Amino acid sequence: MESIKTDSAINKFMQGYAKAQFESHCKYLMDTTLNAWTKNVLLSNKYPLVVQKEDDPLLIFFEDRATETLRFTILNSLIMCRLKIRGVLYTVPSALDKLKDLLSDLKDWVDIVPIEDKDIKTFAGENYSNLLKRKSFWENIPAKKVLIIHTDALLIEPIDFAIFNYTYIGAPWSPSKYLSFPIYRYSKDLMSEYGTHWWTNKFNFNNEKISSEEIPFGNGGLTVRDTAKMIEICNLEPSTNEEPEDVYFGRLLRSTKCNLPSVREARRFACETEYSESIGSHASHLYLKQEEQAKIYSRHISHLTGIIMASST
Repeated sequence: MESIKTDSAINKFMQGYAKAQFESHCKYLMDTTLNAWTKNVLLSNKYPLVVQKEDDPLLIFFEDRATETLRFTILNSLIMCRLKIRGVLYTVPSALDKLKDLLSDLKDWVDIVPIEDKDIKTFAGENYSNLLKRKSFWENIPAKKVLIIHTDALLIEPIDFAIFNYTYIGAPWSPSKYLSFPIYRYSKDLMSEYGTHWWTNKFNFNNEKISSEEIPFGNGGLTVRDTAKMIEICNLEPSTNEEPEDVYFGRLLRSTKCNLPSVREARRFACETEYSESIGSHASHLYLKQEEQAKIYSRHISHLTGIIMASST
């Protein structure tokens, strides 16, 4: 059990288990609540179409797979933005038809925009990061402020619209984070327990290259951004390397005039690798202890149920 090969297998198993838990949380809420609410409330003309204005923020999604988790992410985000913000889903041309089918009933709330770039056939690998480091991408966004939400992110409670006053805000980073989990050891005949193997996963974060003197937060999976500032940074230092986009922007934000939050304010906005009672989370199910992630699921259900009940009366 102490071999690197075995620990690697345990790591893969535990990461897969955490991902399955997150997707099950999303699916259960879709099946029991959100599908019916969408049909009976959201699409019943009870809520008027939100007409996008230049000064209004936008929800931004990226996906090239037509999954129920994507549909959940969009619906949950609309709800937690109090049905006051519309969304834009960026995808690749090959996925356009399937995504239109998946979201056909949400066309008044979410625009689906294909990325017309022959080099981007999927968002896998470095393609997504490279896209966001292009000035042309930000220039074509019809909003001054955006809230980017990945499909492994979760808005836990209704947002505070004051977050859009910031130039950039994302979850704090936690360099050197690790997670330990006990695996009990049994004899081959299964009759005796003879100790514990502690599986420990030391996470390898790209943001470890950023010093605390630059910016201690900024995870890109759940982020508020000022589009003009993103353009300014792209002009300041065009990216030609494999640096992740959130590390790229985080590294350069301090060299421009910004309205940045304190670490405490960023912690209240979102969590990822370090638990906090935040408005949202990004991929926290992969990094937090199970009891910490359970608090997120519990808080989310409490807020979502309350909103569903209030909007259904």
